[in-house]
Amino acid sequence: MKLRLPLLCLAGLAGVVCLLGAAAPAPGSGATARGEHEVKAAFLLNFARFVEWPATGGTGALVIGVAGPSPVFEPLQAMVAGETVRGRRILVHALTENEDPRSCQVLFVSRESGAETAALVRQVAGLPILTVGEADTFCALGGMINLFLEGSAIRFEVNRTALADSGLRVSSRLLQLARKNESAPARQP
Repeated sequence: MKLRLPLLCLAGLAGVVCLLGAAAPAPGSGATARGEHEVKAAFLLNFARFVEWPATGGTGALVIGVAGPSPVFEPLQAMVAGETVRGRRILVHALTENEDPRSCQVLFVSRESGAETAALVRQVAGLPILTVGEADTFCALGGMINLFLEGSAIRFEVNRTALADSGLRVSSRLLQLARKNESAPARQP
């Protein structure tokens, strides 16, 4: 199966719709996972385009932090080169194991983060940091957007409770395209 990447010349909602049609290599198809990681990188870039941060979110570069050793890092870094979101330059930063993720505007928690996933999500809960993950339980842990494989396509689900708690404004068009996950994360006493 050949990977169909979104056309970068498409802007706005058309870019996200195009991404939804992008197919990742099917498991066992002989295709490399590289295509899947490129599609996930494109999702991260487009998610940043459909989110508004509160005025306190800073005016410098928009930082996409990648937690855990992730094969998404390199394609994402190549994809954002020279790109901006609302006039802000985009930087991709690989977070080290004990680094504070609160300096990011977007936090991607890779599947490789394992047990660290819950701690990272708790650390930024309620802050205006868009959390995106790829673990089956990511939204249940309080993450905002979870990427998952459905058939041979990458899809996403949203945790509207976590989004509402963060103070981020997410385009209703983006929310309409997502599979909804209405379960609220477990609250700590």
